[in-house]
Amino acid sequence: YPVNFVSFTDVDSLFSVEVPGKMYEVAKTKSYKYYMHPDMANGCFYMVMTVQNYGALLGIKPADYMKKVDSLLFENIPGKILKKTPMLTNNGWSGYEIENQTKRGDYQYYKIIFSPTQLIVVKVNGNGEYVKGKEAQRFLSSLKFLDPKTKQFKVHEFPNYGASVY
Repeated sequence: YPVNFVSFTDVDSLFSVEVPGKMYEVAKTKSYKYYMHPDMANGCFYMVMTVQNYGALLGIKPADYMKKVDSLLFENIPGKILKKTPMLTNNGWSGYEIENQTKRGDYQYYKIIFSPTQLIVVKVNGNGEYVKGKEAQRFLSSLKFLDPKTKQFKVHEFPNYGASVY
């Protein structure tokens, strides 16, 4: 079934991605957000999940998280991993592109990206070889990480308390 793509931007303006319909916020806590678009007509779904890792506060680098996640992929990716390729995003963050096939014969694609403060998982899943088509590839290739709106700190003055913060 033909689909029409729309742009979706995370509420934190961390990333944007093109999706064939509305992206729903399925779950949200202090440490993660989960967005999903179910494409029922084509038996497919598109998903983006962000997980806070607090690595910058704990002195843990994204490369350390990348090694930890790499050791967990075999147990957490369903079926057989057909391809796992290291990648760089448009802003220089590292990650993996993963293609797998489930026992049912369905294909899935993942992008797992490691930022200094978050783990970002982008996934598309569909019946049979649907995710090898142009729609899923457009979704995956449209992922862009946005530049911060400002790189300058603002000073907030509290004259009643004799304090200011950046």
